[in-house]
Amino acid sequence: MALRQRRTERGWSQAELAERAGVSRQLVSAVESGRHEPGVAAALALARALGESVEALFVEEQAPLDAVAVLGDTRPAGPVRAGLVRGRAVVTPVSPLDELDGVVPEGRWSGTAVQLADGAQPAALVLAGCEPALGMLAGLLSDPTGALWVKASSGDARAALAAGRVHVAAVHERSHRLPSAPADVVALEVARWRVGVAYDPRLASSAADAVDSGAPVVQREPGAGAQKAFDRWVRREHRTRPSGPRASGHVEVCRMVAMGVAAGGVTAEPAAVAAGLGFESLEEHVVALWCPRDLLGERAVAEVLDHLTTAAFRSRLAGLPAYDVAGLGTEIA
Repeated sequence: MALRQRRTERGWSQAELAERAGVSRQLVSAVESGRHEPGVAAALALARALGESVEALFVEEQAPLDAVAVLGDTRPAGPVRAGLVRGRAVVTPVSPLDELDGVVPEGRWSGTAVQLADGAQPAALVLAGCEPALGMLAGLLSDPTGALWVKASSGDARAALAAGRVHVAAVHERSHRLPSAPADVVALEVARWRVGVAYDPRLASSAADAVDSGAPVVQREPGAGAQKAFDRWVRREHRTRPSGPRASGHVEVCRMVAMGVAAGGVTAEPAAVAAGLGFESLEEHVVALWCPRDLLGERAVAEVLDHLTTAAFRSRLAGLPAYDVAGLGTEIA
């Protein structure tokens, strides 16, 4: 109990604290032993006497939860968003810029455990992938704890799913190269869209122009499907792979190009068109959501996957630029 700790830190007896606060010693004893919850007036008086806030004295802090990072085990300690997968806490970092942009951390991660903020609860659903529609799906969840979308390449999303750190992973590749889901995982088609190079028309007129210009080209991590397509094109065209910063998702790539950070960027057509950029297609990809079959009965998982088959969600997704939703919701063998 924080009340006893703060009192003894000052070297006060229960009687001395009671006198300073204007309450009975019996009340102090009962509160410290947990036999009595103080009323508002008594709590305020005790807090004033100790120079503390009521919350610091009487709101019990949640014990830290053992946690792992959704993407790898070397993430730095600090503010995080948190979710719960198979009864285990998982976290993803929140940068200072994210916080300034309105992302509210659920707690702080030590590297092995997460200390949740007062009143915070881990998200009921954790999704990983770079499919832009994941944000739309996450926003449709009715659970008050919401969903946590971790932006990741297809390779990293698959690894997180295999490690039991997400409920749903988005995977995309060419139709004849789309990885087969493990036997215990269901794969549902979301859409088909094209990957390639987005470019700023003020700086380039094509993918080749952006790459050959010598200006930076925003790229993705090696496990990203769009990056693999770009690397294949560079080799096929016998071009020199350009330098440039890396981005964690298609939308981030296009934002960087639109801001003039680079002449072009490796991304998906829906994001490029939405950002008003030029786009040159390199490959058409199928996007699938992977989910372990034993998680399909979880309420949050079932709810978000059910949206794939609704006319309302189909209409919303079809209304986005460059999405082919003819196969939306169908299971991929």
